[in-house]
Amino acid sequence: MADVTYPSSTDGDAIVKQYSSITIDAGDTVTVQNRCKGLILYCQGDCTINGTLTMTAKGGGTGAPVGPVPSNGLRWAWRKNGASDGPFTSGDFPLGALGSAASAITNPAAFGEPAAVAVVSAKTGGAGSTNVTGGDRPWPNVSNRAGGTATNGTGGGGSGVGYKPGGTGGAGNCWGGGGGGGGAGAGGFGDPGNNAQNGTGGGSGGAGPEGGRVGGGGGAGAPPGAGASDADGNGNPGGAGVGGLLCLFVGGNLTVGPSGVISSNGTQGGHASPPGGGGNCGGGGGSGGGRIIIVHAGTYTNNGTVAASGGIGGGGGPNPTGATGNDLSGSGGAGAVTSIQVDAA
Repeated sequence: MADVTYPSSTDGDAIVKQYSSITIDAGDTVTVQNRCKGLILYCQGDCTINGTLTMTAKGGGTGAPVGPVPSNGLRWAWRKNGASDGPFTSGDFPLGALGSAASAITNPAAFGEPAAVAVVSAKTGGAGSTNVTGGDRPWPNVSNRAGGTATNGTGGGGSGVGYKPGGTGGAGNCWGGGGGGGGAGAGGFGDPGNNAQNGTGGGSGGAGPEGGRVGGGGGAGAPPGAGASDADGNGNPGGAGVGGLLCLFVGGNLTVGPSGVISSNGTQGGHASPPGGGGNCGGGGGSGGGRIIIVHAGTYTNNGTVAASGGIGGGGGPNPTGATGNDLSGSGGAGAVTSIQVDAA
């Protein structure tokens, strides 16, 4: 399989593809064109990944409805000897929220048997960071600004920081990590990242109304938050995107080679404008990581990288582009990665 970018509608249905076998060669990338509700690959036989399979920065954002998702999340059923989640019926696994293609594919072999297991993408992911402490530098420990995590869920957005309170991060949802909060200007508040009900957008940065006080960076998200416009220096926008839903269902053996990558990461928050508003202007928060679900009937060999990391926070202080440690805003929370062996269909 060479480079493949599946057409997708912005915030639209999940992309679903079926193959008899899959090989992604080193240097090749498989992903979707526009952010959407997920990428779901079914592979009847063996799957070998020496290149990249990714939903990094491709999670569905604003406009992706959460209401139709069941309270117990998006779920898929599989037979598994020794498991006891079943018996199930096909009605236990509504996937209509992902679109007609995802909803049309079921696994009837797993229904009606006690020895079955469900794999889940939780309806609500990690919480966005609520830390909004500002004031003069040095700022509190950056770990206090990190987005949250959730069992079987995406990551929450990190919060911004600055002299005024930065914006809080947004919560993740079942197909996208949370947006990061905006960084505060030396005199202006950062905006929050959107919560799960309103999408996964990043918050805008706050302006610095006093002379010499520049604009804060925007939070990463889908869509990203804007950097604050300020006569003394505009903050930078946040990274465009959040980690998305990525499912790989393999009927044979799955091998991730040393150069292989399966990823669904968040993006970085925007930096404040130099010179950092006298050292007290903050960057935007990073966006949350996505949700990776790997199901395999054969062996699973991972010598590569499988990750759903949150994006790092944008820089603030006197040197935003070179900021480190506590001069960074909050990172997005990591999304959950599940790999499970099941019985052959």
